[in-house]
Amino acid sequence: LIAVATALHAAGCSSAGKQAGAPTAASTVQSDVSAPKPSAAPPTTGGIGSSFTLKGAGGTIQVALLKLVDPATAQETYIKPGAGKRWVGAEMSFKNVGSAPFSDALFTGLVATDAQGHAVGLQDMAPISAGPMIDPLAGLHLGAGGITTGWVTYSLPTPAKLARVQYTPTGAQMAEWKLN
Repeated sequence: LIAVATALHAAGCSSAGKQAGAPTAASTVQSDVSAPKPSAAPPTTGGIGSSFTLKGAGGTIQVALLKLVDPATAQETYIKPGAGKRWVGAEMSFKNVGSAPFSDALFTGLVATDAQGHAVGLQDMAPISAGPMIDPLAGLHLGAGGITTGWVTYSLPTPAKLARVQYTPTGAQMAEWKLN
């Protein structure tokens, strides 16, 4: 702006003789600079019940954390959390809102942290009594318009508090559910 005003002054230009209210080169530059910027991407942080649409390398997915069960009860008596650990179940819903099939690796994209910021392990083959399990090792594969809802299980130390669940499809922005 200063450079434009200096250049106009050096060239002998002024706003004298112009109609009142007519824009000058300097005011035109100023209005361009101060024009409102488009808003950033929609927020991807919420609580239980929040739903987010994420576009990644595998397509476009709408994902929601529906419920949390803490502690979660093992569906089978012979599969239980390790000593000093408990399971927490998270009911998730995934809907392909794109026009092409959607595929992603849940085991690497679905993570959680405790209140101290420590990573919490996602359990494979840990069905809980709350409902049908989504197997994180099998990945997520949905045709256009396809939807799946089910439970994933996290294993954490008995005294720890689950603070966040996050999902980041390959090549997409992260969705995060804050639990406290």
